Amino acid sequence: MEQQQFIERAHLLHQQKRYSDAIKQAGLALQQDPEDDEALIIIAHCKIDLQQYDDALPILQQCIHLNPENDYAFYLMAFAYYQKDLYDKAMQFLNDAIAQFPYNANVGFNNYDIGHNFN
Repeated sequence: MEQQQFIERAHLLHQQKRYSDAIKQAGLALQQDPEDDEALIIIAHCKIDLQQYDDALPILQQCIHLNPENDYAFYLMAFAYYQKDLYDKAMQFLNDAIAQFPYNANVGFNNYDIGHNFN
């Protein structure tokens, strides 16, 4: 099976909340390309949905290292820190993302989603 098929299956399984299966499919994609940031995002998102924030954070750091333009990884990182009650770290991450992606409406919107709870 091709890498993109594993990614598509992983996305579908994640949407169906079949997190374990989604992680396996994304892992198969990573076997074909260990630097596939989309597969890493799927795994991290599943870990977040399973409330395994400590497991998600290093995956997201790796994703950002591989693709610093992946604004969704920044959002998920901030969200994971927020869920761990590390509000300053979450806000710092969101502010860094906004500085890096000033014209991305999604980052600004996500900042409101998380940030409005801090004030």
